[in-house]
Amino acid sequence: MSWQQYVDTYLIGSGKCAEGAIISAGGDGGIWARSPGLRVTPDEVSKLLRAFVDPGDAATSGIRVGGRKYMFLRSDGDAVYAKERDDGLVAMRTRTALVLALYSKGTVPGECATAVGRVADYLRQHGY
Repeated sequence: MSWQQYVDTYLIGSGKCAEGAIISAGGDGGIWARSPGLRVTPDEVSKLLRAFVDPGDAATSGIRVGGRKYMFLRSDGDAVYAKERDDGLVAMRTRTALVLALYSKGTVPGECATAVGRVADYLRQHGY
């Protein structure tokens, strides 16, 4: 299965994620796969990755994805959560990848987190 199929089938196909991506966690911000409407810059990826280990900056200035600013909610080291009104963001990190999804009004944030978690768990189990 290609990386794009994971995004299309397990993130977007879940019906709980409006947009999603699998991105290199190696610091270069390389996009492995993404939904067509999602644009993430290397700088946005870098700042999001920092929020996993040092959430201070994210807590102060928020998290930007696709040029949109989200209010940082929390990080537990494996996941980052943020929101902007009724929309939000869930990101989970594996050894080599960042699984990112955005959800829209009407979606329960936990349902989006479950979809992201399934992809992240699969990647972890397979050495990513």
